[in-house]
Amino acid sequence: MNWLRNTLGSAMALALSSIFAAAQTNPGASPLSGSKGGTNNAFMQFTGPAGSMKTYVLPNASETLAALGQIQTWTGAQSFADGKLILLGATSGSAILKAPATGGGTLTLPAGTDTIVALAAPQTMTNKTLTVPTINGGALAAITGLGIRSTGAGFDIRFAATEALTADRTLTWVLGDASRQIALGGNVAIGGALTFSGAFSFTGTLTGATSVTFPTAGTLATIAGAETLTNKTFVCANQTSCIVRLGNDVTGVLPIGNGGTGQTTTAAARSSSGLNVDSFTGHGDSNYTILATDRTVGTNAAFTAARTWTLPAANGVNPGQEVVIADYQGTVTASNTLTIQRAGSDTVNGGSSVTITAANGAYLFKSDGVSKWTAQALGAASGGGVSSVTCGDGLTGGIITTSGTCATDPNYGGTKLLATLTASNSATLGDTTTLTSAWNEYILVLEDILPATSATTCTFQIHSGGSFQGSSYLGAVLAFFSTTVAASATTSAFQCGISSASSNTIPFNGVIHIFNPAGTSAPKPITGQLSGVSSGGTAFGIQMSGAWNGNGAITGFQFFQSSGNITSGKIKIYGRK
Repeated sequence: MNWLRNTLGSAMALALSSIFAAAQTNPGASPLSGSKGGTNNAFMQFTGPAGSMKTYVLPNASETLAALGQIQTWTGAQSFADGKLILLGATSGSAILKAPATGGGTLTLPAGTDTIVALAAPQTMTNKTLTVPTINGGALAAITGLGIRSTGAGFDIRFAATEALTADRTLTWVLGDASRQIALGGNVAIGGALTFSGAFSFTGTLTGATSVTFPTAGTLATIAGAETLTNKTFVCANQTSCIVRLGNDVTGVLPIGNGGTGQTTTAAARSSSGLNVDSFTGHGDSNYTILATDRTVGTNAAFTAARTWTLPAANGVNPGQEVVIADYQGTVTASNTLTIQRAGSDTVNGGSSVTITAANGAYLFKSDGVSKWTAQALGAASGGGVSSVTCGDGLTGGIITTSGTCATDPNYGGTKLLATLTASNSATLGDTTTLTSAWNEYILVLEDILPATSATTCTFQIHSGGSFQGSSYLGAVLAFFSTTVAASATTSAFQCGISSASSNTIPFNGVIHIFNPAGTSAPKPITGQLSGVSSGGTAFGIQMSGAWNGNGAITGFQFFQSSGNITSGKIKIYGRK
């Protein structure tokens, strides 16, 4: 019976498979019937390969088959062979998901749309927290903060760059191949390089807020240590708290710049190599400019002519500075003199120079430090005061001052030339600056005045109140010829001649006096005399007199001809007390 049952089962299976195969081989166009695994409707049919029969193995369970083009949910675990899970890109790319060769694990994808980070590819990660990471190389760039978790608490030490950089900068740590520690109790700000050299430790102790300025180079001194200080200046609060005993505490020489002499002996300290108190400069037979560092300057050769030595500027030496100038050679004479003169506009005894005129003479000079030197005669043949005086016009017999010039004697009636006016085809010849209250009388001397046109009248106007006056003249003119007398007068000007007396080939001369021109209480009297030869060859003389009938001060004058210019000639202006 068993044999029969097995034989019948095999036969039925074979028959069913043949029927199913036949149905698959010739599917037709009708729906797959329920007995053949179909749905008895037109919504499902199988389409197989046309060339050969294929075998599809269904799972041994009631389940829903997955379709390639549909969105479906897999509730059971699916396994893909190595390299068989391939994800195609939107166009031509593809990606293969592979599991490790051995072992395994679970990968959980993040929620949301994002990109998975790969191990080897360079990628930018945003807002990631790395828990206990180990970074074995590479570089971190453009991060805004870096936190290192404290081992003693759940907080971080954060590194941040708040400076506005203009380019990437590198902070390099050099540890000397050893573990190091930085302990900070406050902020550290370093404006430049800070370098400690040597194989020793350094400990600085601050007892309060401290600001220390270090020198650019050198070794710092300690309070307790015995050390040698070089070129140091001590600034002390008072005289008792800062004492340096030069005999006991200072060795060597103290430089001049630090208040010393730079020398080891008293004589050397006073010499030119020290404080330059005592020094001698010898000079021979030539002119010489005395230096501000010269102290005693003397002749060391005989003069063959008069020589001049020039003092330094009074403001170029200390106030009270002394300089001695002496004829050590003993060969100065009255002709081969030694003149010591000022520099620039300085004064020497109120003048410009003093002169040694005899052998072995000398002068001691002392400066006020500004612009004056005083000079005191010294030596065996020292002269006194002024050696010569040249007086100006009108000062013969005047009073001689100590500066070597002549002072005007107010009781002396001499004249002084003040100005000279020269005509050169001039329309007018005049002056508005020379006449002042300094002189009681002004004398106008007309020398060789030649009119450009014959038979024209010499005319004279005064200047007052800022302009030349054309009215208020009171005057008369008498012209004396060889046999006749002519007269003329006008109120618009003074006449210094008449038309018949002038010639354009023969000049005339004369003198005109203006009295008390600065007075303001009465008219100003004017007189004059002129002479010459007329164009007809007749000698003439002119006598003019009168006054300007105004009380204003006379401050100038002008001469002109009634027609034409003044070809040549001079007018000299003299003052007289």
